Amino acid sequence: TALNKIAILLGGYVAEEIGVGDVSSGAQDDLRKANELAREMVEHYGMGKHFGLRYQRENVMGVGIISNEVCKIIDGDINEILTKGYKMAKDIIVKHKNKLEKVTNRLLEVETLDGNELAELIGDKGI
Repeated sequence: TALNKIAILLGGYVAEEIGVGDVSSGAQDDLRKANELAREMVEHYGMGKHFGLRYQRENVMGVGIISNEVCKIIDGDINEILTKGYKMAKDIIVKHKNKLEKVTNRLLEVETLDGNELAELIGDKGI
């Protein structure tokens, strides 16, 4: 689902936050993509809490035609979706923190992992 994609995009951000205690600039592109997807969910796919099937109209310049009040409501829906995706990512990472630490420690040693080594580190059941 789109919400799962947002959780995946926020996974690196959450992993850094939990594992290191700080987030690097490396998460910037994933954050941008997560925000874009959440906005599309609300404005174009009717997945927001407040407007349902309403499609976001745009003018000839591609700019949305909405009032400030509606914009605030849309932003609230977007934030709610991003928060849900963040929580999903955090729940998964917290649940599998020991596996994350194994992978992190190995990456600090070798910088890259192939699929077989990653599978060996996280086990048969994956994450």
